[in-house]
Amino acid sequence: LRFDFDANPALYGVPELDRHAARLLLLAERVLEDAGRPLADLELLTPQERELMLVQWRGRPQTVTAASLPAQLECRALQQPEAVAVRHRDGQLSYGQLQAQVDMVAALLVADGVMAGDRIAIALPRDPLLLATLLAVMRLGAAYVPLDPDGPAQRTAWVIEDAQPRLLLLDQADEARIPAHGVRRVHLPQAVRDFGTVVLQRHGRQDDQASPDTSAYVLYTSGSSGRPKGVEISQSNLLSFLQSMQQELQLDRSSRFLAQTTLSFDIAGLELYLPLLAGASVVLADQSEIRQPRRMAELIAEQAVTHAQATPSLWRMLLSARQLRLDGVHVLVGGEALGRELAAELWRRGRRLSQLYGPTETTIWSTIQHLDSLPQAVPPIGRPLANTVLYVLDPVLRPTLLGAVGELHIGGLGVARGYVGRPELNAERFIADPFAADGQRIYRTGDRVRWREDGCLEFVGRTDNQVKIRGHRVEPGEIEHRLESHPTVAMAAVKAWRDERGELALAAYISSREGEVADPGILRRYLAGYLPAHMLPSSLQVLPVLPLTASGKLDRKALPAPERPEGGQYEAPVGPLERQLAELWQDIFGHGPVGRHDNFFELGGDSLTAAQMMTRLSDRFGTELPLGTLFESASVAGLAARLQDGTASQDDPLAPVLCLRRGGQQLPLFCVHPVVGLGWAYAALLRHLDASIPVYALQAHGLRDLS
Repeated sequence: LRFDFDANPALYGVPELDRHAARLLLLAERVLEDAGRPLADLELLTPQERELMLVQWRGRPQTVTAASLPAQLECRALQQPEAVAVRHRDGQLSYGQLQAQVDMVAALLVADGVMAGDRIAIALPRDPLLLATLLAVMRLGAAYVPLDPDGPAQRTAWVIEDAQPRLLLLDQADEARIPAHGVRRVHLPQAVRDFGTVVLQRHGRQDDQASPDTSAYVLYTSGSSGRPKGVEISQSNLLSFLQSMQQELQLDRSSRFLAQTTLSFDIAGLELYLPLLAGASVVLADQSEIRQPRRMAELIAEQAVTHAQATPSLWRMLLSARQLRLDGVHVLVGGEALGRELAAELWRRGRRLSQLYGPTETTIWSTIQHLDSLPQAVPPIGRPLANTVLYVLDPVLRPTLLGAVGELHIGGLGVARGYVGRPELNAERFIADPFAADGQRIYRTGDRVRWREDGCLEFVGRTDNQVKIRGHRVEPGEIEHRLESHPTVAMAAVKAWRDERGELALAAYISSREGEVADPGILRRYLAGYLPAHMLPSSLQVLPVLPLTASGKLDRKALPAPERPEGGQYEAPVGPLERQLAELWQDIFGHGPVGRHDNFFELGGDSLTAAQMMTRLSDRFGTELPLGTLFESASVAGLAARLQDGTASQDDPLAPVLCLRRGGQQLPLFCVHPVVGLGWAYAALLRHLDASIPVYALQAHGLRDLS
């Protein structure tokens, strides 16, 4: 090995070859050192790679301010009492006024017996009092637990039962929507109006009881068991994150950060707290404004917003508003995979774009990637924030090779305290850092990533989100991104469903851009130009809007069941032969009814199901029918007619030229066979092409002899 590489100096200077050469030499040396050791146990990283991945690419250390977030706000109120802290539809609130509300709410909570370590459930309207309440709860050393009044009652009941809050703070108008579970309720807006000043005079200003170890909030996320689980974030977790983001975004007193995310989604913490930490303004969108693209676009313009954060799904919705202008806005996007097309569109609109990534369990965001030019590919999720450690590890917790896919593990000061009351799950997801000897923990994200040469992370997918369609692995996100690149599509979602036979099939859902009408037929043909047959959805539905969760993410569970693929106006089969064929197709596709003019391939048929159908047809009718007949007569009525009049195609399905569709006025399309030599797979292409185009498949010679 040494001789080979020493004899080829031209290889040097090419990083990939240099690295592989060094690894081969290292591996050879270790094999010689211990010839009896299994190869799987050998260390494959070069010393240079270990230095990069475990030292140089860690987030830079940063000292976290000892003062709590409420204490820092109090200092801001003394320094700039007249500066605008919160901008809202009903007006604005200065730092001095916001601090007065914090004092008042804190006094009310103390009067109700709230102490450090308590949990306080919050279901308040989106107005400045909400922000004051969150700060007051944290000042007392308690943790807030967000509830969604519009969410499912059962889920809210589970959260209350699990969190065991001392109080539930809500508006009287939402009383009936929050399940009763024996928790004392306080109608906070009314209490502030009626008793706030009196209680504050009686109890005085409350000292800051927060410490780095006290919890700031408990946020409930989806659980694999079907019940939500509460992630407990400490004051130090939150402060470290906010200071790291201030280093990245550099907000100043003139900045205006749009707060449009519901409190039950953790990224709301960035929108609400970072502006206050920097002495800037929070532009607080109320419930009547969020999820309305036109109104949000107007709000961004009216309030001269400088920073706006949203998920890709929500950004697609906002981009559908023609009024949206992002000039001068630093666009932040995260929470879902960001495709190249959306990234390019956002960059063109504002020229200031950053992608963020991070699970709730590591405090909002953990990585950032600033996009300084028009994205030409799917952007990476970037580098770690300060005080964040990233590891890409294999199943036995060893670092993967540079460029190899592994599971992302996150350490550092953002790692949450854990899940409330879930010791077994904590032991599974929060584990000891194998590269630290001081008892630090890392969180297993379940996300598949890889390191790039430049020290950025690329997101590959979840460890559990791939599906198999007819033996092929499919990433639904790829189909979604392709659909969303079409000019008529605002948002797209692809979901795998099990049909009545228990087999997986892909269903696509889209919403149209404002002023456009998405056509399923055109989109099917568009997809066929980019994707292989097994990735083409069996059904494609146009919805007015795609459902979103309260946090602005696509709500896949709320997507409707796939509609029966369109096959034109339904007409019942005529005669016993057509009825038998329709029943056969219903059995094959697992849905019905099938009409006499429905097309086999438009119903989702492909070369595999065509071969299956012809075999079953032969068993049922005792007639051998060439496969070419189905290609030429793909409807129930057409195939029945060919069976009745005996004019079944004599085309040899193994001939060098296979006719898939005759006739038509346009130039014919000739499809060259794939590596196996057969051209049958192109039958699935027919439903995506104009009916006036003749189609032929060129097949390998000698297939008949091989059969």
